[in-house]
Amino acid sequence: GDLELFFWARLDAKKMMSLYDFFVLLEPDSRGQRKRGRIFRPLFRSAGKIREIQVNYLLLETPALRDLVPAEFTRWLRHEEQSATRKFIKTIKKFDDGELEELEKEVRKICTGSVLRKYRSKSRKFLEKHKNTMARLLATELTDKSLHEVRKILKAMSTISSIVYSLKPSADMDRIISAMNKTEMLIGEWHDRVVLEAAIDRYNADLEPLKE
Repeated sequence: GDLELFFWARLDAKKMMSLYDFFVLLEPDSRGQRKRGRIFRPLFRSAGKIREIQVNYLLLETPALRDLVPAEFTRWLRHEEQSATRKFIKTIKKFDDGELEELEKEVRKICTGSVLRKYRSKSRKFLEKHKNTMARLLATELTDKSLHEVRKILKAMSTISSIVYSLKPSADMDRIISAMNKTEMLIGEWHDRVVLEAAIDRYNADLEPLKE
């Protein structure tokens, strides 16, 4: 369905960003590549807005919420979805194929060089740095924002670990990736409810002028 379509569109964009982030990790001086690698970010964000709305629909079907949320809110969500879909289509039309070709040239250049030999040490430093950042966040009083940051760190670590695993599989790495993915998914379920709460707040804010 539509939810699956935008889920995969967002996931593909995220995978592409993560893959190019890996090449930036290998070749950190490639500033042009870092800049051009962001061409996928508008697609990722735009598809994400639609997916958030459609996840809200699914949450509203749960018994705990089905009878509590007015039908007007669902219609308001539908209007938000239509608006977000139009923006997504515009974003696709603006996508610069030329930038993608330039980015591919840089990636091919990196792959034909010797930098790939350093992927293990560089990825190890990347994971260690992000693990320490996550540990500092978890050592403080968690907020919605900091927990969401933990989720993003876990995603980044899982993505880089998966690329390393594809280059040199190991049972230990497989277990670590599985644990990170499960933890990220649990935080994701919490975040879905935070997003729904934020949508309800926006809906109520839109109603305020009508009450006056």
